[in-house]
Amino acid sequence: MTTSADTIVTARWSLPELIERGTDVTLVLRLYRAGALLTPTWARVTLVDTAGTAVIDAQLASRLGGGTTSAEYDVADDVTATSTLSDGWLLTWEATVSGVTHVFRTDAMLVRHRLAPVVTEADLYRRQPALDPSSAGAITSATDYASQLDEAWTLIQARLIAAGQRPALVLSPSALRAVHLSLTLALIYEGLATRNQSAYLEMSREYRREYAAAWRDLRLVYDQGDSGRLSSAGDRRGGSPSLWLGVAERRWPDRRLT
Repeated sequence: MTTSADTIVTARWSLPELIERGTDVTLVLRLYRAGALLTPTWARVTLVDTAGTAVIDAQLASRLGGGTTSAEYDVADDVTATSTLSDGWLLTWEATVSGVTHVFRTDAMLVRHRLAPVVTEADLYRRQPALDPSSAGAITSATDYASQLDEAWTLIQARLIAAGQRPALVLSPSALRAVHLSLTLALIYEGLATRNQSAYLEMSREYRREYAAAWRDLRLVYDQGDSGRLSSAGDRRGGSPSLWLGVAERRWPDRRLT
């Protein structure tokens, strides 16, 4: 049990826990303090669906420590096979670190499929050949940009969720190519700005503007009915819901000549 005097421990979740229905899934709890990954001595997990039913009820972690993970629990494919696709699930981890048991909660979604990105380093190099480590004019010693690609993809999914859109219902991942590409390049040049502030900072700002424009133009094919299939016409929508601002209709006196 935690007390007010206990050291604060961070559970690292960048998005709601996205669980693919009817698929073997590993739930992972990563705990940090002062930049260091902590290994709990005990952990158990509970997963509750939108009806309040415990799909996983206080089960001990399958593994503790090892590699880059703190605690893991393996969910067999049959555990969620008959559950209804929905968000609003609740994942709870209890974990003991340095003799103190902490409780960590996060929201979860049961989805048909996770949304996968379509942008990789080759796309970055096509736009900016100087980022290619094999290029004679390479401007950095970086051999890849996986961290920036991952961070941009996480930010894009989080923005969709904040706008009331479920990434798992997007059936046109290529529609997100422009926003993913431009946001990744913005993050790369923001990082390089410490070396050449004036030039790289302006490039990062330009890519931020490009990202904003690409988001405004975004039109997604969206599985509104969560059927896993495209409709005949396709339900296309923007990345953000429309907001209509107006006033009540005002009726003016009839001034027609008689």
